[in-house]
Amino acid sequence: MTSSYRSTAVRVGIPICKFRTDILDLLYFSRSTLDLGLIGSFRRPSTTLGCGRPFILPLISLQPTMPDATATATIGKKRSLTKSGDASSRKKNKALQRRRREIEREAAARTLNANGRCPDLPPLPTSSSSSSSSSDASLGTLFGHPYGALPHGNLLAHSDPTTSPGLVRSAGLGVLRCLNDEQMLTLLSFLTGADLGRWAQSSRFAYVAGHHDELWRDLTLRSADAEKRSIDFHSKWRDTYVLHACRFIEKTRQVSSGREVEEKSSKEDGEKGEAEPSPDLPQLFRPHKPIKVAGIYSDTFYRSWLCRSFELNPSWLSTETIDRVDASNMSSERFVNDYEAANKPVIIYNATNKWPAIQKWNRQYLIDQTQGITFRATSGAAPLPSSFTMSSYAKYCDGAAEEAPLYLFDRTFTQTVPRLLDDFVPSLKQTLPYLSPDAPHGHDLFSLLGEGRRPDYRWIIVGPKRSGSSFHIDPNCTHAWNIPVVGRKRWIFYPPGVNPPGVYPSANGDDVTMPISIGEWFLTYWDEHCRRRDSPTTPPEVRPLECTVSSGEILFVP
Repeated sequence: MTSSYRSTAVRVGIPICKFRTDILDLLYFSRSTLDLGLIGSFRRPSTTLGCGRPFILPLISLQPTMPDATATATIGKKRSLTKSGDASSRKKNKALQRRRREIEREAAARTLNANGRCPDLPPLPTSSSSSSSSSDASLGTLFGHPYGALPHGNLLAHSDPTTSPGLVRSAGLGVLRCLNDEQMLTLLSFLTGADLGRWAQSSRFAYVAGHHDELWRDLTLRSADAEKRSIDFHSKWRDTYVLHACRFIEKTRQVSSGREVEEKSSKEDGEKGEAEPSPDLPQLFRPHKPIKVAGIYSDTFYRSWLCRSFELNPSWLSTETIDRVDASNMSSERFVNDYEAANKPVIIYNATNKWPAIQKWNRQYLIDQTQGITFRATSGAAPLPSSFTMSSYAKYCDGAAEEAPLYLFDRTFTQTVPRLLDDFVPSLKQTLPYLSPDAPHGHDLFSLLGEGRRPDYRWIIVGPKRSGSSFHIDPNCTHAWNIPVVGRKRWIFYPPGVNPPGVYPSANGDDVTMPISIGEWFLTYWDEHCRRRDSPTTPPEVRPLECTVSSGEILFVP
């Protein structure tokens, strides 16, 4: 079988508890305007090192970039300085204390200029090709950063002393100001939900960092996985986590007071799944309303938001280099000879106009047909997959605003909701016989293994705007067909053996280094992709292909 193309597709009130102090006093926040003092520790119970010891994130050690050897001093470590009645000893102790304060100030000044700044990030794309008009040269955004974060370079134009970066970040983080923003998010990922909520109340900068959406997403996914339950999404990830905590608190109170808690189930007889969650909100729950904070200059926060909110330039979607064929002009012989054997993508249209799936499948229909059934959703940025009911996932699509949205990609729907097959399988065999598993030219070799042993070959795929898959090769090196039922999908293909810009596979192909989200790839490597695509010196056999597939059109993916 010929090699597969490498392709990508894109769709267009916290309960407060005290910090644990049973490991190590780790935090100290300097007291200043809107800043509080806290002492605490960070531990993720499931993360251990050898001998079962808890993982402890130590305080930062200064990099040896200072001009003298004292730069190796550790900030934040408690010392006991021996008191001496001798005047020279007291003078020496004072000199040591003064030098330590100088090191802290120098470290803060140095990291203030680096924290939040990403010097290795390439410039943003300006156009789709050299022929684009000047009106296409700007990069717009769909909405502002909810917490007011701005690119790091903007601090050069900051003039308000009451919201200066030194006051907001350095004073707000205390000794932790030596960490850059990426390290800060890594550290925060070890907190529990209650600890993260308390952290977000400690200073203005901590408020922005503590509401980073991906932190709450990971907490929610891990909590649901530990409790073996599906996600009941509500508005945003933080609200989803807090809502579940509030429901648990109310349930605990009801049980402790002697009242019986009734749980209604909408499971159908003989089906496996979960009941749809009650829409009633607990009295404890209060939805979160973001507050914009002045003086937050961070490429880390801003770029993560930009990757999910930049406006797609129409010129980026204008290139169409894949054949489009009317279904009435596509015979089995032509399909096999011109496309399947040639390993060439093709779009077939006017074939699904009367398919029940195209006519009936919409949000409410799928919710009604899948009551009590859960589906698997995952993302390249998520720590683990999760499960949603179709109703909950629809709400997630309404509120999703993360860099790499969770993508519902379920292979078990043929067993859990087999009635959905009736909406497209008979029609496929009738209108597109050359794509049917039992086609006369016998292209489905996996059928020889039997239905119980063959690899998965049918999926239902749902996603919000900007969701999709990153560059990949089909793990079984198989051909596929894809039909958008609602919405559109943008596809980019690179020929076999040609690595897309920003994609670096290992020699054996087991590991691949690449951008974690589609938005990051667009912002970082789009210009290079356009040069490869549009350059007259690019050989045809290595030139990438692009297309947009609309609702009801079939894309053959070799």
